Amino acid sequence: MMKFSWTIAEDTDTAEWYNICLDPLNNVEKFYRGKETADIIQSKVLQ
Repeated sequence: MMKFSWTIAEDTDTAEWYNICLDPLNNVEKFYRGKETADIIQSKVLQ
């Protein structure tokens, strides 16, 4: 089994990855805010 360890470089990469992913997730949340569940499902089915 491989040993797992964190380094400063890995922490930096993780923080950058988190920030890169957070913006699109916030945009999706804003897009679906106030919509009914049925509307969200319908838009996903139509994709």
